[in-house]
Amino acid sequence: MIGSILVSIEPTGDASCPGLGGEAVHALFYTVLQAKLPELAARLHQPRGELPFSISPLMGCPVRQGYCYLYQGEKAAFRITFLQEELLTAAISAFFNAAAADKAFDLCGTQVRIREVVLSGNKLVSFSSFEKIVAEAQPESTLTFEFASPTCFKSERVQLLFPEPRLVFSSLLRKWNAFSPVKLPAELAESFASIKVASFNLRTQLVRFSRYKIIGSTGRITYALPKDSAHLQALNALADFAFYCGTGAKTTMGMGQTRRLK
Repeated sequence: MIGSILVSIEPTGDASCPGLGGEAVHALFYTVLQAKLPELAARLHQPRGELPFSISPLMGCPVRQGYCYLYQGEKAAFRITFLQEELLTAAISAFFNAAAADKAFDLCGTQVRIREVVLSGNKLVSFSSFEKIVAEAQPESTLTFEFASPTCFKSERVQLLFPEPRLVFSSLLRKWNAFSPVKLPAELAESFASIKVASFNLRTQLVRFSRYKIIGSTGRITYALPKDSAHLQALNALADFAFYCGTGAKTTMGMGQTRRLK
């Protein structure tokens, strides 16, 4: 099983977080996981390739001049997605445990408490499986993505802003094959060159982190696939998968939140 959850927090004081708060939420996620499951948290910290989760920016917080602001007593929220069932169930348990214990955690210099862990009834929350995504994928030749948080890509240490088809689908394919028991064929990547950009409405946004800044793109883009492609269903599966994994760089720190629009 893979899935996404929504976590509501309440600060005990006012604070400001760099950028969109994704870096701070990343640290909070590890702290909550460490409190209940230290071995699992330690494994996630080990350097490797793709990570089995993504984290959204802080939601419900005003953003001004490169910082998002938390205010005492005003709730905020963030979304976490998981590509491994072990991590999904462990994180749900850890956050429920933190909420029940009314434990306070540091976030951007103030203390916050976990107030709610949402598992249903919200469009940002869903559960599925790799097998189900493949089975339900339709051979549609037009795919529209919404980049809900700034999205960028890195290629040979060069930052790329425009979501070219090759960059987007290569990112999705790497994450899929890193965690799915249903592997997609390597030759699928050869079809990325035949995907065209049909339209887009994007804007760039600078995201401040504690030690650096990154520019990403938000908005919508539509891709046109060859109608006679033998890989239509697989490409549609990757498009549906984007909801659970994010796209591009820094997806564990608030960037690359992606939704397919139908």
